[in-house]
Amino acid sequence: METNQQNQDEIEIDLLELLRVLWSKIGYVILAALALGLLMVLVSKVFMKPQYESTTKMYVLSKQDSSSTVTSGDLQASSLLTKDYAELIQSRQVVETVIAQLNLDLTYEEFLKKITVTTQNDTRILSITVKDEDPYVASQMADAIRVAASDHIQNVMNTEAVNVVDEANIPDEPVSPSIKKNGLIGAIAGAFIAIVIIIIVYLTNDTIQTSEDVERYLGVSTLGMIPLAEGQKKSKKKKPKKSGWKYELFDLARTFIICFIVVMLLSHFVINPVQVDGDSMYPTLSDSEIGVMNIFLAKTQGIKRQDVVVVYNEETDENWVKRVIGMPNDTVYAKDDVVYVNDKPL
Repeated sequence: METNQQNQDEIEIDLLELLRVLWSKIGYVILAALALGLLMVLVSKVFMKPQYESTTKMYVLSKQDSSSTVTSGDLQASSLLTKDYAELIQSRQVVETVIAQLNLDLTYEEFLKKITVTTQNDTRILSITVKDEDPYVASQMADAIRVAASDHIQNVMNTEAVNVVDEANIPDEPVSPSIKKNGLIGAIAGAFIAIVIIIIVYLTNDTIQTSEDVERYLGVSTLGMIPLAEGQKKSKKKKPKKSGWKYELFDLARTFIICFIVVMLLSHFVINPVQVDGDSMYPTLSDSEIGVMNIFLAKTQGIKRQDVVVVYNEETDENWVKRVIGMPNDTVYAKDDVVYVNDKPL
């Protein structure tokens, strides 16, 4: 009896049978991968705000005396002090100076999360990278930090030279979120979850289905199997299908009304197709090119710099497709056929 009880408590896993079960459910695995992958793509495009990075670089040289000659000791000291310079860049005095100068609605801790200071090995060049939802704001913040940090480093460390290597760039493409990466992670997670569920269901299913299960769980050998007669098969009750031209006409009208309502809701609250008329957006958009206007994203996240928007002109009763280059409190002007935003050329 004890041996039988131990055999009942033990769980035997037939790997070959488990693989057959997984292969028979491969459709569910693929469906789960596609569903979660598409969900992550939708979340990345609709709910995650794009982030832009702007980088500026500065060169710091610490001189040991006031002479104009730079010695090897100066170079070695400057290389060892780059970590001190990185800390000074992120100091409260520098950060709060930039916040006040740009009139940012950020705390010191929130601002620090946007800054990354890195140094190349065996160099005296410091890279300051700022991440923000607005590419122009990120560029302004990076330049402002470099200027304020230069003054602070010279005062504290008594350095003789803090030079600009690269001014902050205006990024064109966001660095996050990565839609492809998030979609791939979602697909892998969906497939993994589906496989785990299938394995758990397989291991916890202790119903007797074959003669081998009888011998395994009951310890009784089967002498034979009696199949059910054809008349003994369980039949599922099916609802009688309605027929007739009246029902078909009603079903067609119902389908048309449902599709019409769905299309109207999508075109007013989610997406709406739009056609480009003219070459003003070339090469981003060509004449007669058809695009999709994301109404839901504009209403939930608002309009940001670099967004391509559709503007309705009441005078001409036309929709114009344009790119947003200026935001409130920005200075926009044109000089010598070049457009400047906050004194920086586009």
